[in-house]
Amino acid sequence: MRNKNFLFQAFLLICFAMPQVGWGQETPPLPAPSTGVPIIVERGSPLTISGNTEICPGTETILKAEGEFESFSWDRGGVQGRYLKVTEPGKYEVTGKTKGGCTFTTTVTVRLRPCPV
Repeated sequence: MRNKNFLFQAFLLICFAMPQVGWGQETPPLPAPSTGVPIIVERGSPLTISGNTEICPGTETILKAEGEFESFSWDRGGVQGRYLKVTEPGKYEVTGKTKGGCTFTTTVTVRLRPCPV
């Protein structure tokens, strides 16, 4: 179990704690004095989705993947890029990939709401 935990911590160190351009002023974690194991500080995902999450029947909205990533891939229709046009309610997922090869995934639910005629 110790090796699994170490590998997980190493992944977190590479994907979460390394400095990234645009993520603010960050520094890599320092080793713990007694064990030599990196100290991991968890934080929220750097990938988010913005946009209107409610649509009226027959209308559309644009979802935007937010974050400092090299590429984005949406689960609907194989769309690549930061933006996705949405015309139906449902769950939408995007994956962002960093230059270092780390991937982050997040989802949002778009709901249908009645609109005045």
